[in-house]
Amino acid sequence: MTYILSLCRRVAMLLVLLIIFSSSAFAASEKDIDLISQYDPAPGKAHLYILKRSNLLFQDIALTLSIDKYDLDNISTSEYYLIEMWPGTYTVYVNNFYPADRKYYLKSNRNISLKAGDSVVFGINPKHESTYYFKSEVEKSIAKRELKQFIPATEIPGATLRGYNQSNKWMGPNKNGIADGVGSAQFSNGLAYIGRVDYGDLTTEGRLQYPNGDFYKGEYIGAEPYGKGMLSDKDGNVIFSGDFRDGSPFNGLSNVGGKVVNKYNYGRAVETNPEILAQKKIDEDDKKEIAKVVQTATKVKTSINIIESEKDDAQVKFNKQELEFPKQCHCTFNFCLDSYNSEDTYEERQATKRLWAARDQACREWRSSGGSLAARQAQLDSKLAEADEKLASLNQEFEQAKERDQLARQQKLTELASSRTERVAAHQKKIEQEQAENLRKNKEACVGRETYCGCAVYLQPEQVKKMVTCEK
Repeated sequence: MTYILSLCRRVAMLLVLLIIFSSSAFAASEKDIDLISQYDPAPGKAHLYILKRSNLLFQDIALTLSIDKYDLDNISTSEYYLIEMWPGTYTVYVNNFYPADRKYYLKSNRNISLKAGDSVVFGINPKHESTYYFKSEVEKSIAKRELKQFIPATEIPGATLRGYNQSNKWMGPNKNGIADGVGSAQFSNGLAYIGRVDYGDLTTEGRLQYPNGDFYKGEYIGAEPYGKGMLSDKDGNVIFSGDFRDGSPFNGLSNVGGKVVNKYNYGRAVETNPEILAQKKIDEDDKKEIAKVVQTATKVKTSINIIESEKDDAQVKFNKQELEFPKQCHCTFNFCLDSYNSEDTYEERQATKRLWAARDQACREWRSSGGSLAARQAQLDSKLAEADEKLASLNQEFEQAKERDQLARQQKLTELASSRTERVAAHQKKIEQEQAENLRKNKEACVGRETYCGCAVYLQPEQVKKMVTCEK
């Protein structure tokens, strides 16, 4: 009985000590209050306090912490982390290791949700292998603890943007680890996005900033402009408005020197300067007129080429016959026993007979052309000499035809040059009228719809810079 009373007194004393310690642990000092005020959440952000709970019944055990992919060092029960975070959902991972002679081990994770303006305490209770967090009594929780480190939101890995080839860093709220809300993203290719993201997707309520100062507003696929949109320079001058494909202008209007023109046609940049367009059109017309000039030299040259080809063919044929026929024609002029293959069909034998007949006919013609090689050579030389006479006459005619053609061509060029200025001016005027009419129709269609993507080209630079987005 005496032992039990003694034990009860000891337990009572221990409880008193615990109460005294707990009361002192939660008494916030004036210094701590000032520190909390100093680190109030910035607009649109939240604060997360991470600490390890004090307990006299066990020793301070080392642990490792991480928030998503950001690792934190171990903290003691007299320290805490203050982390600035964007609103959203995060996972805190805890690994708590005891010495080798103890069997306690804590490995857990907890999802936490933060809203703008929140100040949340995340506590670790290794003794009971648990974690907890709450959104009140922040001052009481960090009292008598020293701030180990303040970590700004720029250091915490951002949420992801879905479907992007370029790596990115998102600075803004998230939903289930995916960017969602108003913020900014920096891409590895130098582009930056500022505005609203809808669960990982860029939206028309933002702008894509290029390294040279140009910016885009409109629709996207991934981080590339795709669909209706508007591209402007840094001063608000619209470079292009209309349809985009794979990040580039596809079909729409451009402002060139203060004049609205159709600069892109199905992804291909087209010339819009009326003077240049008129000159190109007249150049094409002049080429067609020059081609109509009679080219008699060409016809004569064709005749020359035919005769030269016939000469070459006759010489090749003669050489081949003199090389092959003496052997091939033996059976034509001498008695030979031609035989068929015993396995040949009737049709195959008839085909063989036709080949023999053709051979014999060619051999008889070869012999009739002359009884000797010298006689046959003399006949060939005579034919080649006749061809040479024709070629000499045609070559003389060809030179004369070239002179006539050159004179006719020069006369035509002189005629076209004398009227070129007038023809270019007339065609330029026609193009300007067509462009003005197209501009008038487009402008009329955009009345009251200036904020549409295809009509933004008619806005003033200051209006363009103030636009939240261009409408589809």
